[in-house]
Amino acid sequence: MVWRPTPRGASLLAAALLLGGAACDDDAAAELDPDRPLVDVSLWAPTQPEDDPLVEHRPATIDCPVAAWGPELGDLEIQTGVCNYLALSQPSLRTIEAGEVVAVDLWHAELDAAAPASGHFALIVDDDAVAELEVAIPAAPAVHRVAWTATRSIPEGATIGLHLHNHGFNTWTVVALRVEAAK
Repeated sequence: MVWRPTPRGASLLAAALLLGGAACDDDAAAELDPDRPLVDVSLWAPTQPEDDPLVEHRPATIDCPVAAWGPELGDLEIQTGVCNYLALSQPSLRTIEAGEVVAVDLWHAELDAAAPASGHFALIVDDDAVAELEVAIPAAPAVHRVAWTATRSIPEGATIGLHLHNHGFNTWTVVALRVEAAK
């Protein structure tokens, strides 16, 4: 199954409606090419500690059962209330050409924790965190776009990874992870 959620505009509109008019990053409205999937939502697998480029973020004890994350209606949903740290990876389904933009569209419900904290999301290509998002907690529901422009060609089969951690009972949903054509 190739990750082809509902059309991007409909997914983001649905998220915005569910979030009650939540904030949206300025670039979130940019169109992605739905015919150029980069990953398959069903192929995400936990990244081993020795392969985690953000190992310094790993807590001493990771508590993240498989039921805390996974495909949900074509998207990737992560329940951080029962998952204190998540690093996932899989081989890319296509080559990323220099100049193309790898974009992740995601949203989170209201973020809350017992004490002020932060949520951290990263897009990883091979061993590099190429784009990151830091969200202060508490935070209102919001839609975000995290994007990176490739400076060199990345071959099909390269490791694509996602990293997420935050404190509190929160839900994050990755709606799309695709490649935009070079402009």
